[in-house]
Amino acid sequence: MNTTLEQPINEQTKVSVVEVAKEHVEFTRGQLGKAKRAFAKAGQPDVSEEVRKKWLAKMSAAHVNVMGSSSSRSAKVIKGEIAVSEFFEVAG
Repeated sequence: MNTTLEQPINEQTKVSVVEVAKEHVEFTRGQLGKAKRAFAKAGQPDVSEEVRKKWLAKMSAAHVNVMGSSSSRSAKVIKGEIAVSEFFEVAG
């Protein structure tokens, strides 16, 4: 008895390819909350969730984990006081 739920792949089996839009990225509540706190500390408390998601996507594209540092540090990036490339550098 064959209990496999997958169909065998052969020349007659159609393979479907699904494309996902690159801009559709899901963020956790924690990430959205940290972005909200960072924007508030940067003097922009009323910024929309859409703007926060775009900022998180930009940080994600730059391979920056915003959960790895404080919202104050993120606020400095938002205000332009430090560059994204300097995000994890420790001030000495």
